[in-house]
Formats: sequence, structure tokens, C-alpha cells
Amino acid sequence: MRMVSGQALLKAILDSPDDDAPRLAYADWLESQGEPERGEFIRIQCTLDPMPANDPGRPALLAREAELLDQYGWTWAEEFGTEITEWVYQRGFIERVEMSLERPADQILATLSKGPIRHVRDTGQFCDLEGVVEALPHLERLTGLEFWGFYAIDDRLLAKLLNSPHLKNLRTLVLQHDRNGNLVKNKVLVEGLLSPYRGNLRELAVNVDGVWRGPSPKILLAMARSPYLANLRKLNLSHTILTGDLVRTLGQSPAFAHLEALDLGGCRFSPQLWDEVLRETWVPRLNWLRLSRAATVNAQGFTIDELKDISTYRSGFDQRVRVVDWETEFIDPFSRNTNWQGLTWNDRQRHPLRAMNHWVQAGDYAGLEDQYRRLCQDLAGAEVRAEIDCLPFEEYEEALQIAFRKALAVLPKKEGKAIYLRIRPDLRWMGSFHVQANDSTEFQGQGEVPEEFAYEGPVAEIKVPDFPEAAQVYERQPLHSGIRPSGPALYVLARTAAACGRCLLKHEIPVPVYFSCMHAVFCMRRPG
Repeated sequence: MRMVSGQALLKAILDSPDDDAPRLAYADWLESQGEPERGEFIRIQCTLDPMPANDPGRPALLAREAELLDQYGWTWAEEFGTEITEWVYQRGFIERVEMSLERPADQILATLSKGPIRHVRDTGQFCDLEGVVEALPHLERLTGLEFWGFYAIDDRLLAKLLNSPHLKNLRTLVLQHDRNGNLVKNKVLVEGLLSPYRGNLRELAVNVDGVWRGPSPKILLAMARSPYLANLRKLNLSHTILTGDLVRTLGQSPAFAHLEALDLGGCRFSPQLWDEVLRETWVPRLNWLRLSRAATVNAQGFTIDELKDISTYRSGFDQRVRVVDWETEFIDPFSRNTNWQGLTWNDRQRHPLRAMNHWVQAGDYAGLEDQYRRLCQDLAGAEVRAEIDCLPFEEYEEALQIAFRKALAVLPKKEGKAIYLRIRPDLRWMGSFHVQANDSTEFQGQGEVPEEFAYEGPVAEIKVPDFPEAAQVYERQPLHSGIRPSGPALYVLARTAAACGRCLLKHEIPVPVYFSCMHAVFCMRRPG
């Protein structure tokens, strides 16, 4: 009875994705079935969605939303499994997803049928559109479609996609290319941009690759001529070649009439053309303008200077645009800085790893090992937990102690400012202490746990013996495997961090010491 009732309510949500009423009815039903947290989450997000940003009740709701997401956001997505890699909840349900679209139509639709999904992003190197095109009659509720790795696309199939009435509700369309891939033919994109089915677009990026090329003059003219792009709010023209005529034509077009965000990153124009862009009447209407790596060029096309280093342009654009981005080199899902980010399975696996910092900062290494020993047993069973209990960590800790004494001895000679213990769990637990000439600036506070990051080569390196027994456990169930945390990987990493921490307790340490394990960097101890 529960399944029938729940399925009927879910179908009502899928049939009317813009209506809150079936969502709230589903929230009531969940509460009656013993899932009050899920019901509460749906109500909170439905309340927040139309609420003004300055509403006094908003902060408390946002705090509770974050608490519920942190506790249940991954669990509620488990029915999707690895079919999705990133997702965002909106009005209580998963509505934005990152998933592969390079698969048969029935598989695409099976995933999309599990929730009121409105926005899909594919970040893989993409060649085959057959499944997407076959699924088009069932994609009418989509409001966002993003491809970030077009490689060798069948223009005939893409033409069907761009001219399909089933995608008339799209507000976001991104066709970004792998930088080594083939560009879509101008004719296909020109026809697509002139299609009456593009009338709802708010965000557009076509034939860009984020590295060295943008849309051609023919495509830009199609953007300018299309009466159906008048609702655009965000446009990506990064690395695009423009002329004065194109700038004027675009500026007077419907596509620029309501534009609020424009990406000109990497564009290289003559000083005269940049002067003209700066004078355009649409510039002050922008809320955001990206000019990272934009530059002036001479008559031969060689770079003169980056725009950010020319005071007249820097101050001129800063004065005319509310926000100018001079620094962000890449804007893409791989850098996790696009206009939407969500939960990922990798985040779930890293979440308990970063939680180790609580015990690390307290210096409670026995508590750290006990906590992750229990977690390992809960996730992987007593037999695996017992195997890790028996690993020769006492011998490993002694080896760490010897290597750490050597690092301390070399510290004054090399004028070292920090020590890092770097471990490679994927390579026989290979490790070494790095004595660094400078301390890291990545850490803003002791509560921060960044991922692995690059730094200058060490002024001294003291190797630690490999720990193949630990590596074998990790290899069978590494940290990033499946959709749930790896209890064995976490327990072995916790024991390694504890062994490192106990070494430090025996010494007066004049510099910060860090422990790095590929997926996180912990500040183990600071002087004083």
C-alpha cells in the first residue's frame, strides 16, 4: 500500500514539476510513513524558494536545510547510484544532475524518471547523440542541457536536437568542446540559434572550449539576428575573435538587450577595439564580466599586455561593471566553479576523512583510531576490521619516528619553515617527510582540511619505508569506490594519521607539521 501511494504522489510531482502542492502532499505522506526529516526538508526548500533574500526567517531555514543535507543528502540520492555523479536538490527533490548522456535512450529516461529532473550536465568526452535524440519526445520538462566535452559529433543529430520542439523550455544551453574535438558546423548552429524553440534561453555557450577558440563570426551574426534570444541573461564569448562591426551589431541586438553576465575571458583585441567595448552602452547593465587573460594585441596579432595590467582598462571596466573577474582562469565543472555545484559521491567519501580533523586538532589519537575502527566494522564487517587491527602499525610508527628525527635534524641547516609527511596510499603506502623552505598559505585556520595541493619542491626529503600491508587493504576498497564511504580505507588512514601524531608528541617542534594522504591535508601541529 505504501509503494502504491508513494508512487502515485511521485507521479503527480513529475507531471506538474512547477507546482508545490504535490510536493507538500508527498512531504505529509513521508511524515506519516516515519520519514519526518525528508518531509521537513521538502517543506523547508519549498518555503525558501520564493522567499526574499532579506526575509528575517531565512537564516534559520538555511541553517536547518544545510544540517539536513549534511546528514541525509547522500542517503536520499542512493536510488540513483552511480548513474549520477553530482546533484542539486531544489524544492525538496533532485532537479539538477551530472550524468552521462552517451548511452541508450531507455537508460537515460530510466534515470530521469526517478525524480523531477529539470537540468542535466554531461562532462565526459562526448561523441554519440543517438540516445539523447531518441529520448527527445520525453525531455520536455528539461530547462537546462549542458555538454562540456563534445568531441566528434554527428552534425545531423545535433541539428535534430537544436531544432526539437521538445526542448523549447530550455533556459540553459551549453555546447562546450573538448579542446581537441571537432567544432560543430556553422550551418547547424546558425539554424539552431534562429529556431523559435530557443525563446526561453537565459544562458548560452556554443562552440567554445575554454582554452583557445570561441564561436565564429557567422555564429555571432546568427546570435545578433535571432529574435528568439531576447531573454538571454548570460553569454559565453570567451576566446572569441570580434571586430568593431560585430561588437556594434551584437550590442544593438535582442541578445544583448537584457544581458547581465558576459564572459570575454581570453579575448585578444586591439586597443582600439577594447576602447570601443568599454564605451558600449550595454556594459553598465552587466552585473558580471569576465576578463581573465583578456589582452591587447598589435596589428600582427601578437600580445602587447594583459588587460588587467593596463590601468585605464582595469579602472574603466571596474567602474562600469558591478563585478569584473580578472583572475579566474577556467570556469567549468572540472574546476567546480560553474553557476551550480552540488553533492557528489566523492564528497561523501571524503566527508568522514575530513572529519578526522576533530581528533587531530584535539591530539586525541586513541579516540581517532577507536572512532574509525567502529566505522570500519559498521561498513565492512568485523573480519576486515580485525585484519586492520593486526597490521604492524607499531613497527610503522617506529619507522616514522626515525625519519621524523632526521627531518628535525636537517631543519635548521636548511632553514626549513614547515614539514610535510606525504603518503601515497595507492603506491605501496610510499611516504616521505618533506622539509619545506616556506609554510603553506593554503591553510587559513586549524579547522580547515584542504585537498592535496602543489607546493615548491622540498629543500630536504627523508624517505619513510613503504607499508605494503596497508596498501593491500586500501587497494581492495579505496577511498573513492562506489557510493558509500570505504570503512577499510578510512580506518587505515586514521591509524596512519594517529601514528604520525604520536611521533610529534615526543618532540619540541619549531615549525608547523602537516600530514598529506592524497585526498586531504591535515595540520597536525603548530609551534606553541
